[in-house]
Amino acid sequence: MGISIVLVGGLVFFFIFSTDLGDGLERTMEEGENDGSSEYEAPLSYGDSFSQAFISGLVGFLFVLCIVHWYGRIREPGNENPQP
Repeated sequence: MGISIVLVGGLVFFFIFSTDLGDGLERTMEEGENDGSSEYEAPLSYGDSFSQAFISGLVGFLFVLCIVHWYGRIREPGNENPQP
C-alpha cells in the first residue's frame, strides 16, 4: 500500500514538472524536424477511403477468427493426456 501511494504521488509531481517540456512528438512538431519521410513503411496499405479501410479490417478480423477456430478444433478439449 505504501509503495502504491509513493508511486501515485511521484507520478503527480512528475506530470506537474514535465508539462512544460512536452513529449517527443510534441517537440518534433514544434521544431519542424519532420522531413516527410518515415523510417517504417507498412507492408500492406489500409486504403485511402473509409470503405477500403473497413474491408481491410473485416478481412483481417475474419482471418484471425478462422485461425482461432482452427486452433480450437485441433486442441479439442477433453483429449488432453493426464500427467501421472
